[in-house]
Amino acid sequence: MANLYKTLDDFISYMYDKRSGSDATSDSYYRDVARFIAYMEDNNVTDFKKVDKSFVFDYINELRSGDITRSKISNSTYARNMSSLRSFYRYLCERD
Repeated sequence: MANLYKTLDDFISYMYDKRSGSDATSDSYYRDVARFIAYMEDNNVTDFKKVDKSFVFDYINELRSGDITRSKISNSTYARNMSSLRSFYRYLCERD
């Protein structure tokens, strides 16, 4: 599982190197993707390549409903989470 977080750390370093976004954006992206990784761990998924569309839809539904965060999230927080995941998966696609 540490490998998942190492990949997240690499992604954040990549963002800093590209200078894409502010420190606050990087911090938010880290939290958002770390939450997704925790969801993966809770569901015994140990590799990003094993995440399929159905898994992501389940995550999004649980995130939106507040099941993951223990309270409903705002539209802007939801949109940022989606942006975080899109950016992260773009990074993974470029990397692999």
